[in-house]
Amino acid sequence: MGQAFKSDVQIVEVRTDDLDVRGIARREYWVAAAAPEQALMLVLAAVPEGWAVSLSDAPAHNIIPSSLKLQPGDARLTR
Repeated sequence: MGQAFKSDVQIVEVRTDDLDVRGIARREYWVAAAAPEQALMLVLAAVPEGWAVSLSDAPAHNIIPSSLKLQPGDARLTR
């Protein structure tokens, strides 16, 4: 049986192991079409080992491009 994904869209904040000049971890924002727990697992599977993920409370209109089309179970880095 396959994994069932809800059609929710989550914003996931990723902290990389790349540090900026101040020694602070660089952050990326990913968007995932899944329930919150599933979104975290999708993004963890897509980023290098050791990077940390958490759900973001950033407003979606600030993060998600209007042209982004996601299918349930998709996870993508926002640009």
